[in-house]
Amino acid sequence: MFSVIVPVYKSEKYLSECIDSILSQSFGEFELILADDGSPDRCPQICDEYAKKDGRIKVIHKPNGGSVSARKAGVMAARGEYLCFVDGDDFVAPDMLERYNAALEQSGADMICAGYSEYREGVGKSPVAMNLPAGIYDKPQLEKLIWPVMLSCGEFFSFGIAPSLCCKCFRADLCRQALLSVPDGISLGDDAAVSYACLLNAQRVQVTDYCGYSYRQNPESMTHSYDGRLYTKLHEIARYMQAMAQTYGGSLPHQADEYTVYLLMLAKNNEFRLRQDGTYGEKRRRMLEYLRDRTFSAPLGRVRIKNPRYRLIALCMRLRLLLPIYLYEQLKIITNSKK
Repeated sequence: MFSVIVPVYKSEKYLSECIDSILSQSFGEFELILADDGSPDRCPQICDEYAKKDGRIKVIHKPNGGSVSARKAGVMAARGEYLCFVDGDDFVAPDMLERYNAALEQSGADMICAGYSEYREGVGKSPVAMNLPAGIYDKPQLEKLIWPVMLSCGEFFSFGIAPSLCCKCFRADLCRQALLSVPDGISLGDDAAVSYACLLNAQRVQVTDYCGYSYRQNPESMTHSYDGRLYTKLHEIARYMQAMAQTYGGSLPHQADEYTVYLLMLAKNNEFRLRQDGTYGEKRRRMLEYLRDRTFSAPLGRVRIKNPRYRLIALCMRLRLLLPIYLYEQLKIITNSKK
């Protein structure tokens, strides 16, 4: 049986569509756990209304503590042999669990890594497959073919295995162990902290091109709006991933370095592209916080990037020449506004 866990927070607009898509599964052996993370809108009532109508639904109401704590609450209540996660503003195909069940019967895998579809209102779905070939990977193959490229592959920067928990299916004890090790305070990159720990501890993994999960592209997400707390969030996940990489060794420390530089690019976008107020001097001071922090500056000094554009940006960051980066981002904003 599957346990499908939905962390619920401020997703009132889309929550019913999400729940309906799960309840409409062609494979019926599942429970649905709605973990209300103290949502201030009508989400708690919506969850309770659905639970009254369908005995497969369990509802957990808890004080707001973030997505990690909500998922932990769901995992601890789960009784299924395998766990799946769905975000409250997304939806899934009606055959998703049926496809996962068939794959598990074929492979006996501890974990399924699937593709997903990006969904945009008025546009539709765009499938996104894994960067690694579909197939069944046992432990020696995982060590040889998956681990060296799972976090970072290509010129810069591409995940070998997408970090999202929502396009995966996990054996319950494997996921539970990884998730409970993640501090509740990690609020960005928590998917990566769990997914890659599971990959490192799994005995067999199945990679599939199936894209049954629809990830709604939200214009209010972190990649589209300024986040004044981003420094703290990036620092926490960078430290966690670096520590994990040091524990397992091999190529993982280098991959963690590349991941950290990728996080620096997010910081650059946040300060120079998404922040609409403030002077250049204020934005520069914020970026220098990252570049003076060894958590970020040490990996930046070690990583060698092939992509010319990102290589130049990284060089400017190492030299702390931030004005060219700022002007480049301003030019992009002006150019995009004219399209």
